[in-house]
Amino acid sequence: VAFDKPWKNVVATFFHELNEVRTDADVDDAINTGNDAALGWTSPQCWLPLLAAAGLLAAFVRVERRAPAPLVRLEVLRGAPLRVGNAVTLTLGAANGAVHLLFSMYLQQVLGYTPLQAGLAAAPMGVASLVAGLLAGRLAGRVGLRATIATATAAAALCIWLLASATVVDQRYPVLLPIIVPLSVAFIVTSVSATIAATTGVTDAEQGLAGGLRQTSFQLGIALGVALLASIAAGGAGGGTRPAALVAGFQLALRVLAALMAATSAAALVGLRGAGAGAAAPAAR
Repeated sequence: VAFDKPWKNVVATFFHELNEVRTDADVDDAINTGNDAALGWTSPQCWLPLLAAAGLLAAFVRVERRAPAPLVRLEVLRGAPLRVGNAVTLTLGAANGAVHLLFSMYLQQVLGYTPLQAGLAAAPMGVASLVAGLLAGRLAGRVGLRATIATATAAAALCIWLLASATVVDQRYPVLLPIIVPLSVAFIVTSVSATIAATTGVTDAEQGLAGGLRQTSFQLGIALGVALLASIAAGGAGGGTRPAALVAGFQLALRVLAALMAATSAAALVGLRGAGAGAAAPAAR
């Protein structure tokens, strides 16, 4: 049964999160602040793949409904904890990918850090994730999934909003550190508790399926979050490349993300109503 030994899942989650930090320093030119309309959201390069993906998803659902032994048994999606866990994971992926990207861009393009310096500046986020990850499963087991997810996502929303406010042209790193460390803790607590939710109420035989759905939600969230929020940041910069313009774009994107995380917290409170401490009991063993 999943989470009989929660520390193994915590360590796996931590290294996945740490990989996001490690790769951020290699994306110095990820945000294009130019006005290249040919590559915008209305360009065929954007909407044609989206249409194709929607068609393939519809075909997949149709095939799975008719298959005698489906790859994904769609009935498993009826469980509220699984649905909420995957929805929270989707948002978490968007927040995780976007925050690490935008923070790295801010350090390099505005504060003048080198890629190595930016990576080292983000390293405390990974350390905080490791420490928090060792305790997150026990926390969810004691106070329940609903309270843990709602509180962690609300804390992440607050930290992201504070990070947006602290993102200024002449900022000092010691001011940012007390924001990014609690943010990382909120991320990892959300990740662990959402993973527990996504595997709650699922039979032993389908734990692998539930885990695969959760990981797919996370990866999809990263892709969507980076694409959408990087576009918002570029739009907020108004096509400018000066530090003040870039800061305006970063602040706008982070505030949009903070609002999204706050909405996720409210949705978790509603969606997990009735899923109290008992739903998280496997993580507490």
